[in-house]
Amino acid sequence: MSEFLKVKYSSIAPDVSAVFEQPLLSEVTRLAGRAGRVETGGILVGEYLDGGRSVRITEVTAMPEDSRFGRAWFKRGRKGLDALLRDRWAQGQYYVGEWHSHPGGSAEPSGSDIAAMRKIAGDPLYRCEAPVLLVVGGRPPDSFSISLTVFVSGSPHRLRYGTPS
Repeated sequence: MSEFLKVKYSSIAPDVSAVFEQPLLSEVTRLAGRAGRVETGGILVGEYLDGGRSVRITEVTAMPEDSRFGRAWFKRGRKGLDALLRDRWAQGQYYVGEWHSHPGGSAEPSGSDIAAMRKIAGDPLYRCEAPVLLVVGGRPPDSFSISLTVFVSGSPHRLRYGTPS
């Protein structure tokens, strides 16, 4: 089987989906595993397709060096992201959301995760009306789970692995 298998998460209502290739999943679990027992995270870069109903995630970043973190919390820094996003913008790629880890815990977004993503969805500086949140839970890279949630009009919609029936 090809290492570049596409991974698709979908939702029936609203009709939204997110896709990415297997190496991206390997990278995010590697970064989460390297952080060990503290949370880590970064941003998601990609493009919107189908009039914004689908997002293709093409890149995850490592934690910016000015980030702050602990065993059960993460505050993503900004150092280096402005230049990276300007470069990606010129290539037709955009900020599409956030990712972080819940080491030893569930991949479900916490209440503070949901509040932060609602704030991002409503902030015109992000230019991202439907941001995606990817959370890695468990003990990556060996044992982990992934959740993807898209925030449409500020409301969280959990995306499920596979195509909706």
